[in-house]
Amino acid sequence: MFLGDDHIRVDRRPDGTFNVISGRHRLQIARDLGIESLPGKIYE
Repeated sequence: MFLGDDHIRVDRRPDGTFNVISGRHRLQIARDLGIESLPGKIYE
């Protein structure tokens, strides 16, 4: 797929939500295509 081996990188905010560190464009393209899940890594 267009994602290759690179994961979406996020960190967890104090309120429990996630902030995208790397991969915003891939995330938006996935949303536009109706893709509901992507590989990711949480950096805390």
